[in-house]
Amino acid sequence: MTLASEAATVFRNFNIDGDSTSGPYVPKKAEIRALFTNAENSLSAYVDALAGTSATSLAIETGTKVFTTQPGKQWSLGQRLRAASDDGTRIMEGEITGYTGTTLTIDVDYVVGSGSHADWNINIAGHPGADAVTYDFNNVAAVEATNIPAPIQFFRIAGYSTPGDGGGALYKGVGAEPSHAGKIQSNDGAWWELAEDVISVKMLGATGSGSGDDAAAINNALAIGRDVKFPKGNYRITSQVTLVDKQSLRIFGEAGAKITRAGNAATLVLDSDCEGNTIFGIEFDGQKGIFPAALSGVVVFGPKNTVFGCHVHDYPGHGIIFSNTFVDAVRSKALFNIVEDCDFIGITFPDAHYSEAFQNYVEGCGYEGITIDSGAGVGADYCTIDGNTVIDCVGGVGGIGVEGSVGSRIANNYVKGCVGGVVFQNNINPSSHCTVIGNVCEDNTGPGIWLKETSGNDTNRCTIAGNICRNNTTYELVIDSGCEQNVVSGNDWNGGNISILGANNHVEDPRFRKVLYTGETVVDYPVNGALWGMSTSNLNTGSSATVGYRATSDAGTLALIKHNAGIGGASILQNAGGASMFYDALDASGQHVFRSGTSPSTKFLIGPNYLQIGAITNYADDAAAASGGVPIGGVYRNSNNLRIRIA
Repeated sequence: MTLASEAATVFRNFNIDGDSTSGPYVPKKAEIRALFTNAENSLSAYVDALAGTSATSLAIETGTKVFTTQPGKQWSLGQRLRAASDDGTRIMEGEITGYTGTTLTIDVDYVVGSGSHADWNINIAGHPGADAVTYDFNNVAAVEATNIPAPIQFFRIAGYSTPGDGGGALYKGVGAEPSHAGKIQSNDGAWWELAEDVISVKMLGATGSGSGDDAAAINNALAIGRDVKFPKGNYRITSQVTLVDKQSLRIFGEAGAKITRAGNAATLVLDSDCEGNTIFGIEFDGQKGIFPAALSGVVVFGPKNTVFGCHVHDYPGHGIIFSNTFVDAVRSKALFNIVEDCDFIGITFPDAHYSEAFQNYVEGCGYEGITIDSGAGVGADYCTIDGNTVIDCVGGVGGIGVEGSVGSRIANNYVKGCVGGVVFQNNINPSSHCTVIGNVCEDNTGPGIWLKETSGNDTNRCTIAGNICRNNTTYELVIDSGCEQNVVSGNDWNGGNISILGANNHVEDPRFRKVLYTGETVVDYPVNGALWGMSTSNLNTGSSATVGYRATSDAGTLALIKHNAGIGGASILQNAGGASMFYDALDASGQHVFRSGTSPSTKFLIGPNYLQIGAITNYADDAAAASGGVPIGGVYRNSNNLRIRIA
């Protein structure tokens, strides 16, 4: 018996019902109690069918959320549900996009609280706009075919093309046609505009299916001027997508969101009027093997934009480029990205002053891993390249390249298997006042750290400190001729060679516990060199390991040592006045020999267990020695004795 038929029986009138002999029927209290008990039970059952619970632990945030709950509830696609904690301080609310068995899927667009929660009460929720009349539709086409009554101010659609396709959204009535694509015109001619704070690209018709072309839908979403979300999916595009003249927006992907390049174009471009925007959490697949035109993944022209936590790979151009083609891309940031297998540079900042690359992982690029550059001759000054890992970038000048930069900081990076470690190239502009500190450069095919001079563009006044360089080809450190006033201190060269060619550089090497201060040119400072110091620029260094030491520029004071490699090779000790002394590091007899000329008889020998002074002139006394040119304090021979002249 239904609730309605039971009520008709309890309150029946036999006269009216045709039983004239019985008279009016008076209901009994028990029947009335039973009726309302049944009504209460029926209502409770209906309410219970619209409510549920879940113990699923979920992060409180917008996006797709999947709850494990009770089966058999009276929930349907497009209904709006609220999942809340017992105390109401944590809430997630949105549309049902799926309900099968015990699995409930909600597209959450409204949250209260943060963190995670695992004890949910799930109930029917009202649509946004409590003071307005709302109306629901399956998709955009259903709205376009409907005359919507005048009292309606808001409505929701369950999907863009079909319910549950991810394109569900709230729309509001507006008096005129909106200037962007986030709009629908109903059959009666009224205009409706997307009323969402965050625009999913699926609300504009993107499918994320990996087929077709989602470029137009993505461009339409970007043009609205609100935060843009890429739900999980593979968004195939055959042409470039561009953000134009937008500020302080977030363009982000849920886990598993990927944009796949399917044409010879760049993928995502932020034009020069875009400022302060953030791109994060999106995978960019360049498919360079299929579309080889040398174009890049993410191209940023405007200032103060950030690319954060993206995975960019397989581009025939650069991975991420912050360029000043139109205006300085100043204060740009590349943070926590993975860039792999791009044919050009992984991450580059041409002319992007005050920019930052932090904690990125770059591998397998055809040129440098990360560069701060002089793309248009302006230079990228006061940049920070910190905490990055660069591996197997086999072209360009090195894992991290610096071109014409002032005041930049390259710190705490790890560079391995590249054509060089940290390299200042300076093709266009000189570099100065930069800091290279705390980096590890190993197993590179060029120097670990290289301060270059290119076409007169030098690297000057930089600090090289606390770095570890090991197993790099030929040299761990090179300072080119023309590079001056650099300070090198506290580094670990791991037994490798360093080459100091520039003037006036302050170089400390822990192996010798000495400071090398170059007043002039210095070359080939080898780990196995017997001497160290300085040479003048006109000396031939092609066949010798030449190093030098300058104590003072006064005439008569030792100014340099030139050490020719090999047993018996003569080394020249030349003072500032031009006088020379020759030194054999080891002659054929195993002696260290000092001579005043190439073949004089006057010499000083150090043997294995003796000293020998040869061809010293014999004088009778100090007066005779003075006449012979022996200075006070000088040594002369008196028969079989050695004397020191004192007067």
